[in-house]
Amino acid sequence: ERERREREREERNAIFDRTNTLLLDWTFNSILTMKRMLMPYLGRWSKLRDVSLEKLGRRGTGDVKKGRKLAKQMLKEGIPKGDPYTRFLYPNEFERLAKYDVSGIGINLGTEEEYVTRVDTKGTPASSSSKEGGGEGREGEKAFDQFFVLGVIKDSPSERAGIQQGDRLVSIGEERPRGLTPLQAAQMINQKQKDDNRGRVQLTFQKGSDGRVVDFAVQGKTSSPITTDLEPAVKFSMRRRQGAREGYIKLFQFNARAPMDVKRALQQLDQQGADYFVLDLRDNLGGLVPAGVEVSRFFLGSEKPVVYTMAKDGVLRDRAPHPNEYQPPLTDKPLVLLVNKSTASASEIVAGALKDNCRATLVGDTTFGKGLIQSVYELSDGSGLVVTVGKYVTPSQIDIDRQGVSASFRNIPSLTEQQEFIAACKIK
Repeated sequence: ERERREREREERNAIFDRTNTLLLDWTFNSILTMKRMLMPYLGRWSKLRDVSLEKLGRRGTGDVKKGRKLAKQMLKEGIPKGDPYTRFLYPNEFERLAKYDVSGIGINLGTEEEYVTRVDTKGTPASSSSKEGGGEGREGEKAFDQFFVLGVIKDSPSERAGIQQGDRLVSIGEERPRGLTPLQAAQMINQKQKDDNRGRVQLTFQKGSDGRVVDFAVQGKTSSPITTDLEPAVKFSMRRRQGAREGYIKLFQFNARAPMDVKRALQQLDQQGADYFVLDLRDNLGGLVPAGVEVSRFFLGSEKPVVYTMAKDGVLRDRAPHPNEYQPPLTDKPLVLLVNKSTASASEIVAGALKDNCRATLVGDTTFGKGLIQSVYELSDGSGLVVTVGKYVTPSQIDIDRQGVSASFRNIPSLTEQQEFIAACKIK
């Protein structure tokens, strides 16, 4: 009974610590104002935590349901108005997020910068310059892309194998993760698992705890979420418009399938002789931001900026990892992007990137304007916490949140008009 009560107290403290550290209140107009106003704001959080723990202790039953209810109430009272996204998730709600497990084995990969800025940890990730399995590899190879485990899904194959947050990915099978983004590395893990008759994938990690290089044989899921749980992300067709061949692609959501589905559609429409492409993001509410970055790269290549983030320190950071090896765009043909008031989140990141880089002609209405960033944390009892930690900014440093991305045309222009518009566009 005492142990259960203590676990509940730890859970409430975990919620307070995560939210207290990461919550971003965009009602503050400047960093100086934020610093000046932050103390009473944090004081309110401290009081809410103390009241919550007092209630839990007074009831003294260790009842998990009551504890979760208190956590939800604490967030409801403590979150500033205007942030409807920071919230507590019950275990069944958190479990639904597993469908976004691109790797198929329950790990979320990111760059070292993403680990340092997004993961609340007292330690540091495995050093990318350590002698064994470090930046130059065991055989003194040239540095390869550094990917770290941002999180591990509870009871997943990765957790059972012993992979932990902060571990650094050294190799997938016999291959180093060269010239890849974190999403591509996760997809590569998934593909290796599917190619193996036993559903296993061989991974090598450098442990974040002590720097040891350890080989893991991870038994993946019997079915891949990419191929079974998720519906196809696109529909595409060849159409005729004013004498030109229009390769039309409707992208419904940015799930784990989106990049591969868009890539296949582009390749097939290109083979059919498309003169230009139309990517329809109308009513696309978003999804996985890395998937949006990958789709943007199909038209921009890997060197151009896609999106920046701004945390509560006011510093802009490049949110789109750039692979060590250059990846050219899949196509340089003209592109039209269809958007409306229900184009949101990851879709707006794509729209902002393609517009600011003068790569696409935006047609329709101004987008929804959802540019806040949420990090998702799993708590010890299987519940979760979604916390707003920053906001997205386009390559020309336009704040997406509540403003959206504006379109330049109401209707699809002719191919000649598209080419003239892009030729006159200037990158800011």
